[in-house]
Amino acid sequence: MHGLAVELGAESPLPDAAGADAGAPAPRAGAVETPAAGAAATVEQEFAISTSAGRIHVQNAEGKVIDIGDLLEASHVYGYELDHAALRGRGFPDLGTALRDLAARLTFSFLDASFRAQPDVADEASLHAVSAPAIRVRLSPR
Repeated sequence: MHGLAVELGAESPLPDAAGADAGAPAPRAGAVETPAAGAAATVEQEFAISTSAGRIHVQNAEGKVIDIGDLLEASHVYGYELDHAALRGRGFPDLGTALRDLAARLTFSFLDASFRAQPDVADEASLHAVSAPAIRVRLSPR
């Protein structure tokens, strides 16, 4: 484990080297192969979604962290609003429910474009207190 995932107390999106077959080729960092019945394997990317200081952060398998939007909270009711997408959610009874809803609505293409365009904010994100454990999500480019 490394980077923000360690500081969040979350499992890293990187594959665990322990227990890996020494003779097998190492998988690409962050790639998870999911075999489909009668089809070629699909490569998924794993991301960790977390919050700190009222912002929502996503970490990729390489350890880069980006800031994607606002975490909203008023009278113990939670919501989110992304900066560069018309994606928002409101009225959640707790932070975990809000983050799980966001995770279910994120797409690979949105995160891929965001990671290409935005700077790494891992140092800034790790300076603030974390609001909840990270939510992990696997997305496929297909």
